[in-house]
Amino acid sequence: MNLGSAIPQPAVEFYGNVSMPGSQAVPGIVIWAYDGQGVVCGNFTIVNEGYYGLLSCNGDDDATSEDEGALQSENITFKINTTNAMCFGDYSWDSGEFKEVNLRTNYAPVLTPIGSQLLTAGVNFEIQIIATDPDNDVVYFYDNTAIFEIGLLSGVINFTPLLNNTGGHSTEITASDGFLNDSMIMYFTVINGSCGDNLCSIYESCSSCPEDCGACSSALGAGATEGGGAEEEEGGYSRGGIDRYLREAGEKEECVEEWVCSEWSECYVNLTQLRNCYDNNYCGTIKDKPAVVMGCELGSCFDGIKNCHDGGCEEGVDCGGPCPDCVIFEEGEAYARPFEEKPRPVCGDQVCEDGENCLCPSDCRDASKFPWWIFLLIILGVTVGMIAVNSLTYYLQQKSGESQEFVKIREKVYLTWIVVVALLLLLAIYCYLLWWCWPYIVGALTLTVIILTMLVVLGVVVYQYTTRYEEEKNRERLRNMMRMHLKQLKEVIDIQGKLVQKIENRYVRKIYEMYKAKHELLRELPQITKIYNKMRELQLKREKGEQIIEVESVIVAAVSNLEENEVYKSMLEKSDELKEIDEELKHIIDYLARKHALIENVKKIRGVLN
Repeated sequence: MNLGSAIPQPAVEFYGNVSMPGSQAVPGIVIWAYDGQGVVCGNFTIVNEGYYGLLSCNGDDDATSEDEGALQSENITFKINTTNAMCFGDYSWDSGEFKEVNLRTNYAPVLTPIGSQLLTAGVNFEIQIIATDPDNDVVYFYDNTAIFEIGLLSGVINFTPLLNNTGGHSTEITASDGFLNDSMIMYFTVINGSCGDNLCSIYESCSSCPEDCGACSSALGAGATEGGGAEEEEGGYSRGGIDRYLREAGEKEECVEEWVCSEWSECYVNLTQLRNCYDNNYCGTIKDKPAVVMGCELGSCFDGIKNCHDGGCEEGVDCGGPCPDCVIFEEGEAYARPFEEKPRPVCGDQVCEDGENCLCPSDCRDASKFPWWIFLLIILGVTVGMIAVNSLTYYLQQKSGESQEFVKIREKVYLTWIVVVALLLLLAIYCYLLWWCWPYIVGALTLTVIILTMLVVLGVVVYQYTTRYEEEKNRERLRNMMRMHLKQLKEVIDIQGKLVQKIENRYVRKIYEMYKAKHELLRELPQITKIYNKMRELQLKREKGEQIIEVESVIVAAVSNLEENEVYKSMLEKSDELKEIDEELKHIIDYLARKHALIENVKKIRGVLN
């Protein structure tokens, strides 16, 4: 079994400051961490204002095909609630590290729309692109066209279109704060100017088009006629043309707007008509631009109302006048009895009429009818439930004495109570603001039920995963302890083995000397000689590195039989020399018995680890 591939890597612990526009992040705000694939690897609910952490960002489990978290050295992104956050610090994922990453909310810049632009070839064009950033970050501007280049920081487009640029164009303008961006399409058309359009382009001069660029002076005119003089080389076409002419004349003509508009559209259901207008002189100003939106009355021969439209007035309901003739029902009546137009509800008259419920809150909202007591009862019930659960938890804590585990449970109960009460308060505020429109209330309640269900399911999934993760960490901790214990057992066996070898050597030497001296004890107790032979065999096998467990077992059995021998017992009381031999044998047997017990423990530990 490969334990390494089945155990998740330790999480990265992030911490730091959290700031929002104009303030620090308040308790209750949730910090979310995402891996490179957008999968949530951890979250933290702020408890202390302006600070978060430790936020555990889990890594991916290589043993599964699913994406449970980040990979090594992968950059982590953060959100403050649902808003993207700017990160300051080392936000890469490194297993088991503690990293300080300060966060700040970041909103994308917003571009101010501009309409279609009409440009003339050879005439300088300048426009300021405006973008606002809610975070007051530096905004950078980009374009994707080769015709002009927008100012990186100023957002100014300043260029002179050429003849080969004539025609319609579109380019994407992008504003970025370095993290997020906003884009829009700029449409512009370049036309080929002509003499007499009151625009002195770089392709015109005082000699070729005095109508646009002004009359040339005598010296300039001669030079221009001959193909260009000194003044013309310095800008005689555009700046030396109409601008210099007007400067010499001592006055500058003002461009007079000449607006041309299309016909008004039909009356739409929002009681407005629209039309398009453009400036025939392309002054670039809208000082005298006519209105392009106008109010109107929506009338027809099919609206069920007696009214006037299309240049006439109905004689009956949807009949007569501009409509088909009214049907004659009986003599004496020229047309069907007309129904007078019913007055429409008026928003703002402090009267809530039919049809105004969802359209006029100023008339239909009545705070006195809002059932605050329902929400108060629910909050009271949730609070009582929380107190009961905490009391039970405290009782079990006092009874079992396991304080740390129950403290965590009580913290989770408090957090759950805060979240539920906050949701109920938000729902109450929402219902109060929209109490006058039941469809909105039903929609809000439905959405709340869906969100709560999703949160419960998500909470269960996260809890199960966290529990499995903690259990796996505890198992790994236990395995490490068992490995350490195994190592210590081996060290104990080795140390005791070295000590007992000295005793074995003394025993073997003593028996050998008795053998050479043909001692009487060896004749009367041949078991001692047998034990001596097994001791020598044990020493030889140990030197060769062979297995010695079987020989040790035989020695233990032989010594045990000797200890039970009656002759040995009687001689033991009379011989001091035999007593010394007996003491050494007991030391050897005691060591071998303990060694075999330790070996059994080693086998059991290895079995668990494998």
